[in-house]
Amino acid sequence: MRLFVLENAPTAMLISCGPLAALRGWGLISVLVYLMFVFLVSWILTVTRNLLVRKPKKLILESITISHYVEKIRWSLDLMGIEYVEEENCGIMGIFFTGLMVPAIRQGSTRVSGSNFILKYLNGKCAHLGEESDKKEATTVSKVAFLRASSEAFELEKEFDKMGENIRHFLYTDALNSKNAVSTGLKVWGAYQPTIPLWQRLLLRAIIPILLVFMKTVLKLKKKIARERLGLAKETFK
Repeated sequence: MRLFVLENAPTAMLISCGPLAALRGWGLISVLVYLMFVFLVSWILTVTRNLLVRKPKKLILESITISHYVEKIRWSLDLMGIEYVEEENCGIMGIFFTGLMVPAIRQGSTRVSGSNFILKYLNGKCAHLGEESDKKEATTVSKVAFLRASSEAFELEKEFDKMGENIRHFLYTDALNSKNAVSTGLKVWGAYQPTIPLWQRLLLRAIIPILLVFMKTVLKLKKKIARERLGLAKETFK
């Protein structure tokens, strides 16, 4: 995800509607006109994109520096032998500016976000490839078995996703409430990653105080809650 590519413009415009209306004192009619303009822009971009896309391009994995969700998709793509190009972005900025989730995969006019949704998409799109691969070569891990997970595997995945969220909350609470919160945020969200576009790294440095307040407020990074979440994470292994 390159945050300001054209296909993300309508989402960014929708998010900015509230602040713009407040700053410029728009009434109901002005807001409705603005929303109609956003819809028109979205329609034009969608039609243009579909006309320009003639053949599927190489799959692109949109990632951030540190994420167990991203690692799950990266590992799955590698296991299935699917070629992809990874685009790394500054953490949190995508959801903050455009409301788009990471990880996400893009190919041609198709975009799927969220690790669980991506796996379901790959299941429907690539299951036959796994069958062909298993017939041609004996692999230690069957790609068919991996793509067609059992109900027990789905339940286990949910448990580990919850565990990851609880551990993330605990770590964020400890790191972002410390005296070194700014330097930690810059490191964790990719300010020093050369693979991330320079403009994102510079923007991250400029707005890091706002992002810290945003994270503490939205995720409720309180020590009492963090201890409870850590206890829930430990219960996963009982």
